[in-house]
Amino acid sequence: MIRGTGDRGNTNGRRAGIGLLSPLIVPISGGPQAPGAASGRLAHAAGAARRSRAVQVLMTKVHQHLVSAARLAGLTGWRRLAVAALAGVVSVLALPPIHVVPVLFVTLPMVLWLLDGAATRRAAFAVGWAFGFGFFVAGLYWIGNALLVDAARFGWMIPFAVGGLSAALAVYVGLVTLAVQWLDPRRGWPRVMVFAAAWTLGEMLRGWALTGFPWNPIGTVWMPLDAMIQSVAWVGVYGLGLLTVAVAAMPAVLGWDRATWRAP
Repeated sequence: MIRGTGDRGNTNGRRAGIGLLSPLIVPISGGPQAPGAASGRLAHAAGAARRSRAVQVLMTKVHQHLVSAARLAGLTGWRRLAVAALAGVVSVLALPPIHVVPVLFVTLPMVLWLLDGAATRRAAFAVGWAFGFGFFVAGLYWIGNALLVDAARFGWMIPFAVGGLSAALAVYVGLVTLAVQWLDPRRGWPRVMVFAAAWTLGEMLRGWALTGFPWNPIGTVWMPLDAMIQSVAWVGVYGLGLLTVAVAAMPAVLGWDRATWRAP
């Protein structure tokens, strides 16, 4: 009996010793680990989850751009021209004295997406002409003020003065989109750069042909920013316009699937 009691005492002692050493043994054996390591794993998992959500949001935005580009390219007839003209009107918000430059990052890509749906050169010219008509009507409305000096006699001429001049100046923008369609660059940044170069040449031609009418060049959108407008001393207003159109139209790339970057 005495021996059995001693054995039980030794056994209990060993169990107590193991219990004292258990905080050191458990981490080695793969059980619960230190709070610092656990929090590190949680932070890593949270970071991975945030990155995953960011990628999902980015892919959703790209998909939305693809859908928007496809819808615009699918427009036909008067709907295509109406959207192009509306884009031209909205683009005037970037000009003095309003200077809402970010609108160009929406309206200029719209022109390229609408141009994707133009199957013929005539349709391509019409897209640019409609955009230019809206652009110049909204930007040159003030011409009608001169006819209000004697509105009773000359007021009826306002639609013809503003609309007729805008229709004529829109031809230059029509030539821009026609040039893009004719050169047929592959979709992606090459098409954007061709569009920017053609736009710049169109502005230069407009400022020279038929004595010239160089009003509302796109480079003037930067007038409130001294750092940007000072570049005109080096590249001129047309050089600044080239950079502006190239950068503002670049989001059009988001609407083109890489598999279709080469125009059909």
